[in-house]
Amino acid sequence: MNVTTLIQSRAAVAITPAYQNAPERIGVVSRTATTFAVVATEKETTSAPAVDLVISLKAECTLGVSVTVDATTYGAGWVPISKPYVFAGRLMCQAAYVCMLGANDPYSFISNRQRTEVVLDLGSVTEAYFSVAANMNMRLSSWANTAYGPYSLGSVAVLDNAVYLPTYLLKNAATQAVGLVKMTADGPLATPQTHSDGVHIPGSTPYVFDGAWLIEDGWAVAPEISADSKAGAALVGAYAYCAIFERTDSMGNIVWSATSEVKTVTVAPGNHPFVTVQAYDASAQGGAPYGTYRVALYRTKDTGTVFYRVGSQESFTGVAMFDDTLSDTILETMPVLYRQPGTIGTSQPRQAPPALTCETIHGDRLFGANGKTVWYSAVAVEGESTWFSDAFQFPVERGGDITGLSSLDGRLYVFKSDRIFYIDGQGPPENGGNGTEFSSPIEIPTSVGCIDARSIVQTQAGIMFQSTRGIELLTRKQEVMWIGEGVDDLVTSFPVCTSVVLDEATSRVMFTMAAYESPSALGGGCILVYDFTVSMWSVTTLDSTVALNVATSAIVPTSDGLVYALLAGNGTVLNENQNEGIDRTLSPISQVLPVASIETPWIKMAGLGGYQRTRRVQVQGERLDPHDLIVSVAYDFSPTYTQTRRWTWTELVSFAAEDVEMHLKTQKCQALRIKIEDAPPTGGTVSTGKGCTLFGLTIEWGAKQGTNKLPARQRS
Repeated sequence: MNVTTLIQSRAAVAITPAYQNAPERIGVVSRTATTFAVVATEKETTSAPAVDLVISLKAECTLGVSVTVDATTYGAGWVPISKPYVFAGRLMCQAAYVCMLGANDPYSFISNRQRTEVVLDLGSVTEAYFSVAANMNMRLSSWANTAYGPYSLGSVAVLDNAVYLPTYLLKNAATQAVGLVKMTADGPLATPQTHSDGVHIPGSTPYVFDGAWLIEDGWAVAPEISADSKAGAALVGAYAYCAIFERTDSMGNIVWSATSEVKTVTVAPGNHPFVTVQAYDASAQGGAPYGTYRVALYRTKDTGTVFYRVGSQESFTGVAMFDDTLSDTILETMPVLYRQPGTIGTSQPRQAPPALTCETIHGDRLFGANGKTVWYSAVAVEGESTWFSDAFQFPVERGGDITGLSSLDGRLYVFKSDRIFYIDGQGPPENGGNGTEFSSPIEIPTSVGCIDARSIVQTQAGIMFQSTRGIELLTRKQEVMWIGEGVDDLVTSFPVCTSVVLDEATSRVMFTMAAYESPSALGGGCILVYDFTVSMWSVTTLDSTVALNVATSAIVPTSDGLVYALLAGNGTVLNENQNEGIDRTLSPISQVLPVASIETPWIKMAGLGGYQRTRRVQVQGERLDPHDLIVSVAYDFSPTYTQTRRWTWTELVSFAAEDVEMHLKTQKCQALRIKIEDAPPTGGTVSTGKGCTLFGLTIEWGAKQGTNKLPARQRS
């Protein structure tokens, strides 16, 4: 088939505007044996005063007796860099946002003047979708900065779980290089962070949920504009123009883009300025319930330097066109631009951050990590969204990539896999300051670091995190303690930390641990709980009839008696309810009464190597609901419990109080361990599943003379 004919036929299938010229940079990718997708681009010219611009198209096609076009979408200004590819069920393409070219523009070719590369998500087979899927190379690209042309598309390596793309790096003014970017669709995401304008989610394109809509954090690019003059109503003078994209989120916060390149025009008598602004067309904003984005145009007075608002447009196709006849007298009553290009000391531009692997909140700012670099937002301001800028970043060079971020006692902590740094300072004002508002990274003397950002949590005692040896605590004195040594066997069995939260009301820290990263894996999982009130660990296993083993995230709600909630690997949300001790699911309906157990460490009351006599053990508790009580004892570091007694509910309910005693058969020993279990009842009907609350363990013992008695074969 003739792909050029197919693309040029888009007007025949109700795709507008129709191509004026032959398409270039055509890429085709198959979806199935009979379906395929086409991506192409083409230069077009607007009406006078003429401006050349680029239009890109995605067409989903079915091959039968003839080719039918099933779904289309297009975007102004975007040019494919790579061949299109299908990944995670989505059509994607590496692309750049190129400028327009008018007669009055100070350059002679269309190019990637903003030096940005992104990955575009062009949707599914039946979807007219056009959005940024990855902030791939933000404002440091060397691609297409010499000329735009029909040269071939770059290669892409698509694997089952990853895509590898080349990126064109601008190392400095004279040096360029080629890098390699890996993009995955099933990798874990670090914990989202709640800031002033919503919940921020790290990833290839950082997103924010504003309470009603999930949308990319900031604008990937600034507008491209072209300024000229046009006959008609007169506005004579020398003017400078720039434009921004803007939108208002569901909370009423304004979200501004970076300012466009400033364009100047000198208007002769009998004419007025005419400005063309290129559309954005690559945002999840398109389906938002609170309206679309706007293009806002700003202008100086005749030979002036302050930019005032001329007006705005929304719901346009391809380009927005402004006939400017606003007098200087009226103009100076209009709002001024949030920053003044060309003026020293003005605010930094609002720019989208790169891909962020993790985020944290510190001092009213949102911080994120990209490789060895820390990015941070401006200080939160009422009525404005969170925003980043290229000036708001600093490197942490020593060691590998950053693996986590946290905040404690006014300091920012930066984790790598084998080291920890802290940074002092409050950060710069909106204009970028002088670069000294944050200290240089200061390394803490320790041999461990954080291996997973999802394991980081701030507590009253310090920052807990997972290292290569287990769960650690970075104290307020900046000492690292292996606080998880007592549950090291469980961390070894379930090494993947999928979430951690602090319940401030009960001073408990809950880690969800899994055997494997994939939620569909059947290796099991558990919840490790550290209680700061008693400095003790406990563990809860995840029953496979309730959840698919792996908990993928967790929160601590604050109402309705729900203390802890987690998202299971099968998409089920499970809530902890302090009024119940039963695991329940609604679909399918089921309930499981878990066995709660307490296991002591080895008790050596005569000291290490000592010799003791332990006669009896008593257990005290409060009876709450039908249950059985099981007490087991092990001796002398044996993993086997050799003595067990089970009191059934029929027995327990006949007692005046929950108070039982076990006479020990093996009394002379070096050490003993006791396990107490609250088990499903033998007799009686479970109501709440609360069983009993244990509050006492008493051991009657006496020390024997000398050391522990060893067998003859162990003595010499």
